[in-house]
Amino acid sequence: MKLYQRNGTYYVSNGNQKVSLFTDDEPMARQIYADLVKSIVMQKLNLTISIGGVTAAATVKKRKKRRVRIEPIYADYLQSCRLRNVTENTMLFKKNTLEKMLDAGIKYISDADQKHVNKFISLVSVYAQDTQRKYFTSLLSFLNAAVKKGYLRERQVKGLEIPKTKDKVRDLVITDADLKKIYDYLRDKDPDFYFYLLTLYNTFSRPGEVIELQAKDFNLHDRYADVWQNKTQKTKRVYLYKEYCAEIAEWLAMKGNDYLFEGRNAGSEFYGKKFSKLRDRLKINPKYTLYTFRHTSITELMNKTNDVEFVARQAGNNPEITMKHYINRHSQHYLDMMDKD
Repeated sequence: MKLYQRNGTYYVSNGNQKVSLFTDDEPMARQIYADLVKSIVMQKLNLTISIGGVTAAATVKKRKKRRVRIEPIYADYLQSCRLRNVTENTMLFKKNTLEKMLDAGIKYISDADQKHVNKFISLVSVYAQDTQRKYFTSLLSFLNAAVKKGYLRERQVKGLEIPKTKDKVRDLVITDADLKKIYDYLRDKDPDFYFYLLTLYNTFSRPGEVIELQAKDFNLHDRYADVWQNKTQKTKRVYLYKEYCAEIAEWLAMKGNDYLFEGRNAGSEFYGKKFSKLRDRLKINPKYTLYTFRHTSITELMNKTNDVEFVARQAGNNPEITMKHYINRHSQHYLDMMDKD
């Protein structure tokens, strides 16, 4: 077994098997490799020896347990997923799950406790509920695999409280009354949060994309904004409502060349936590998330225009994805259509 580097990324090879360590950091790669070698050696020591023709269990003096990094265990898990012909999209999502685990402080397998899982839950709470569900399923899949490999005990994993999200957020839109309630409450009390939510709605964007916006991304004269999309790794040009341009103009001028929203430097949970408190204070639907603003604005635009191509462009998706995941003609819309003269 050896450690080597290819195209900047470190790998471990053992015969014909090659496993990526998903890092280009040499000290980290060497530490992961050392932990992996030691874990293999310790497993091989767990055998019996023969004394005078009588077989007896080997007695090994207990040493302080060395903490095992999560990356080599996860690399082994990903390799097993590949052998089961898991799709590339699923593999990419599993890699994203590892990043979220590391962000949540799960750097060693012993960190997979309720405290760190709660941090993980908080980090992914900014996403749509079906995306949250995928993260929770992906996390549990890995933890169960770690149980099978002997890194964790089954009761440890079964004792963890991980939400089961069965409801689909894409079946949910924010009502006009609730939108007004949110905006009216925040407009004077918290201008930063107000303009963040207003921009989230009016640019049809994801929560993490809006916090990266700067004034230079906006052209109010021609009424458009260029938004970098994390998911597709592309920039979308989104056309803006006249009322929004009039309202955001002063905020853009005040921010100058800086990022528009303070959440940019406050961590990924900043606005998610604020919105959770706001929901409770205003007593609005507890299933609303920051992502619901995007879904609501896309749905309303479809109801207004009936132009799938245009709505898909505003959302930054292709028409098929837009129809499949985001367009939700709720029952009231159909009733209104039936009542038209």
